[in-house]
Amino acid sequence: MAAHPITLVAHRGNAAELPANTLPAFESALALGVRQLALDVQLASDAVPMVVREYELRRLGAARDGSVLDLPAGELARLEVAERERFGDRHAGVCIPRLADLVPLLQAVPDATLFVTLQRASLARHGHRRVVRTVLEALEPLRQQCVLLSREFAAVVEARREGAGRVGWILAGLDAHAQLKCEALQPQFLCIDAARLPAAARPWLGPWQ
Repeated sequence: MAAHPITLVAHRGNAAELPANTLPAFESALALGVRQLALDVQLASDAVPMVVREYELRRLGAARDGSVLDLPAGELARLEVAERERFGDRHAGVCIPRLADLVPLLQAVPDATLFVTLQRASLARHGHRRVVRTVLEALEPLRQQCVLLSREFAAVVEARREGAGRVGWILAGLDAHAQLKCEALQPQFLCIDAARLPAAARPWLGPWQ
């Protein structure tokens, strides 16, 4: 049986050793030789793309209630995400990066690929078009190195319409309706949690990875 190559993707950077979705985590992953990075994006209240998955402040370790979506980028960029419950004070002062902060990092490694997941909370707050456009603007120098992903099929369609070089859909399951959508859009990537796959499931044939 032919062997299939395994591609390592640093999900939120080197999140095993550093706070996830932070510049040090992505710098570490690249230094270790990983050339596939994945991150999450939420939009600040002033529509600046920020590298963060959670939108509830307390889940980020903040000592107050509230939402990332209600704060401007300048305030979020000062919000510490040092994961003290895991690392203690080792990474004190590490804060949420702007998506644009990763551009110089990736420009220095032109063979790297960046998978950017557009989170549902921001899509619901700002709308698909605004989220996609602001993310693509932030990533303009890296457009050929990036893949825009979303669980929302409409957001993937919007990314394709707005000229994203490559797109991917994060599937909830392998039903026939989802397969028809994929065949119509033909994204470059399909993603699914392996735990959601039935035992006898076979990947759909198509141009995607």
